[in-house]
Amino acid sequence: GQVLGYTDGTTASDTVIEVLEGVEIRNKTTGRTVAGVSVAGGDSALTNAGSYHIYRFDDFILQGDEEWEFRVDFIDNGASEHPTSGDQFRIHICGEPTKVLSDNTLIANTATCDFGGLITGVTTYHMEIEGLSTGDSVGDVRPRGTITGNFHTIANATLTIAVKALNTTNDAVENASNINLLRFEARAGEAEDILFTKLIFDEGAGDAQNVNNYALWVDTDADGIVDTVLEDGVATQGSSNYVTFANLAGGGFVIPAEETVIFEVHGDVASSLKTDTTLRLAFATGSTSFVEAEELDDGSNLSGIQLNGSALNSATSTDILVTTVNSTLWSFSAQGNLFVTLDSTPVRNRQLLGGTLSEPIMRIQFRAENEGIDVTDIQLTSSGSTAGSVDRLELYLDGAATPFAQATIGGCPTGKLTVNPLDGYGTVASFCAQMSNQQFVVPEGEEIDVLIRARIKADTAGGTSNQPIEFFVYGSGTTATGAIRARGAESSNNLAVNDTDGTAEGEVFIGKTSATSGSTNDNVWISGTNHVTVMSKIESIANANPDPDNTPVPTGVTPFGQFKFTAAANANTNNGPNTALLTGIVFNVNATNIAMDASKFKFYNKSNSTVTHDCVADAVTSTQDIISVASGSFLVVCDNIDAGSVQTSIDSAQTATFVLEGEVTNSQVSASATSILQASLQSFNTHTRLTFGSGTVTTTAFSHIAWEDKDSGADATFHWVEYADSVVNSTSYKS
Repeated sequence: GQVLGYTDGTTASDTVIEVLEGVEIRNKTTGRTVAGVSVAGGDSALTNAGSYHIYRFDDFILQGDEEWEFRVDFIDNGASEHPTSGDQFRIHICGEPTKVLSDNTLIANTATCDFGGLITGVTTYHMEIEGLSTGDSVGDVRPRGTITGNFHTIANATLTIAVKALNTTNDAVENASNINLLRFEARAGEAEDILFTKLIFDEGAGDAQNVNNYALWVDTDADGIVDTVLEDGVATQGSSNYVTFANLAGGGFVIPAEETVIFEVHGDVASSLKTDTTLRLAFATGSTSFVEAEELDDGSNLSGIQLNGSALNSATSTDILVTTVNSTLWSFSAQGNLFVTLDSTPVRNRQLLGGTLSEPIMRIQFRAENEGIDVTDIQLTSSGSTAGSVDRLELYLDGAATPFAQATIGGCPTGKLTVNPLDGYGTVASFCAQMSNQQFVVPEGEEIDVLIRARIKADTAGGTSNQPIEFFVYGSGTTATGAIRARGAESSNNLAVNDTDGTAEGEVFIGKTSATSGSTNDNVWISGTNHVTVMSKIESIANANPDPDNTPVPTGVTPFGQFKFTAAANANTNNGPNTALLTGIVFNVNATNIAMDASKFKFYNKSNSTVTHDCVADAVTSTQDIISVASGSFLVVCDNIDAGSVQTSIDSAQTATFVLEGEVTNSQVSASATSILQASLQSFNTHTRLTFGSGTVTTTAFSHIAWEDKDSGADATFHWVEYADSVVNSTSYKS
């Protein structure tokens, strides 16, 4: 056999025989070894190609298929001598036997071996092979010639460390736990498993004393997520604020050869911050040995550190290669911030029925910054009345079926608003929710919508009809009296009120989405929608005409508009049960290509068509009266119905069908055009007054439908109809 070694050192280590020993071949099945015998004169140096040496292996038996391996021990001649990292070695085997077959006759083999061109071809190194039982020479050997192995490279044990980029900046608050300060990967070279034993970090920027309980984490299952603590409870040391991990669990962590492992340094933010409230953690490159590791098999220390391509402290050899980037610059504060604004989802005007829980009357959005925020107090103050008909306000998270808190007048023992801040003397009522058990925590960076619903008193419990209900969140106040009070969920520190200095530094901002400076940028009141209490209510309106759509337009008197009104169930029985009394109604009529008698419109309860109420045709947009013929698009106004004899009272949870009747004098004005007749109810779901045309109609009503909340006592005032649809159409007649 022959070994080639690339060596160019001193004469003490420039030949193969000077860099290796213990040359042998080994049977991989039986374990038997045969030592190599150095062949005299078989050693020579090659110009620019290292050197070679020839070894002979004598007297071993082969039986069947066997695998043998070539093994050597490399001599440690010192760091500056060969073998060194990068040296390459391989073997050449002379595969020519001494005898070969020719016409089934053994003859001397004249083919030569040159070991891949390393020597002049000779027959000196032919294999001598005999049959075990006969002692005869074996002449059939394959593949013959020179058999060359692969190059093998000498490599030192190395450890490569690379700091991984994280977010450029991040924020945290006092007492925040387990924040990720730095992430790096460590890879062992191909030569050896590495035992990681020590790491030292310091301040790349800021003050490392802003964090305590430093911990070194490792990813043990290679999923990219650290899962195991190698050492924790570490504090800064000395004036340099070094963070040293030198007592790793198990004495160190093994990084297998040619594998990469992820590590992270975590920590808990201190409960008292330093003057410089920032920190960027980094490897302590000012230390001579900020990384320590050793070869697993023999405990030899890895020596020398190369930092970002340059040898640290002029080291002549570097087994540890470190590349760094800036990790996250953390900014710390005593507590987070809370921004409270009116939610962008609109809330309609509502009629709040006594004895029931209303639909949402207000929506407020909360956003937490830097940490989760534990909202401890929410104060909602009435506007326009003292809200005596409101028993309590219930607060819901959007989509939740149950409230997380209730706001009551009795829930405001101190710091509540009692006087209208606009005029300084008007009495107001505040409803407060106090939450001491983290009922409402706004997660960091999230926007949470809170829906406010009112529990209205029945009239037997003090509820009254027609009471204005509108709530607002007062923008001013102190930490102890503000309408919204909160504390950090991690820091446990109370948030201050907005100090208008333009910096968010642990404050509650009301009516604002960001911190702005100047006195004009103080908190802004959050005002909800105005509503009104009722003790009865029209719940729904629907088409009740039995004729299907596209029924031919009839001629003569016809009940073309029929609508079913349903009253909401109520338990308001003071002075007798409350009913919804219809007092006025305005119909939109489409009479395309049709002529109708303007004086023949009547309104009645379908249960008694003999009792009717006269209605008047009026123009939609013009103030000019419709005198005799009504055609096209126009209004039919049925006013002061309650003054007549038509029964328009609807009891609790009951329905009534009302009819608009008209006379069609010409069902097809133009023979070539399509005729359409339809009655609709429109514009009845807003809390506004509508004034009709000036001819014979001079009335003013609430929207297009007016009704009265009535019991056997005094009549209430007019109300609009709260209904989800903007238009309710009756049957459409078409010819």
